[in-house]
Amino acid sequence: MNCDNFLPALETGGLVRRIQARRHAARCPRCAAVCEALTAAKRQLAAVEPLSPRARKLWELSIEGEPALCPARRKMLLPAAVGLATAACILLIVVEMAVRKQTDSPRLNSEIVRSDSPPPDNTVVSEIYPAEGLSQLAAAVDRLDVELQTLRLKAERADARQQVALTLDRFGQW
Repeated sequence: MNCDNFLPALETGGLVRRIQARRHAARCPRCAAVCEALTAAKRQLAAVEPLSPRARKLWELSIEGEPALCPARRKMLLPAAVGLATAACILLIVVEMAVRKQTDSPRLNSEIVRSDSPPPDNTVVSEIYPAEGLSQLAAAVDRLDVELQTLRLKAERADARQQVALTLDRFGQW
């Protein structure tokens, strides 16, 4: 350790470098004076005088004007809301089509209407009643809701893991 490396080693070095810098300061009067001056400057900067009532009021007003930070859960609600809105729109479209079909043509009562020509490409035509279709759609929406909740939970966990990893990266080197 020499005098040129003393200050960087004392402030930004690892455990071993700081110990070496302290040992060097114990033997070198010039570096000991620099260390003492640095310690006094740190103490002076750390001493905080209390805010005046006017300054405290300004501080509080500035904090009130800022929007609150969004927690991770709120970020995950947007995709869930979009998914549910999409499912609701699809359900409304299907119901509207079923209602129009029912009002435009009379109900066939399980009769199959045959035409003289066979359907192209062996296409099978089947009649779907709105009640059955709606119950199937409701079951599908329920399954999607459960799946959405599971995905939301997984996303929250992944976000928490990412936050922990970032925190460890930032503060783990102390």
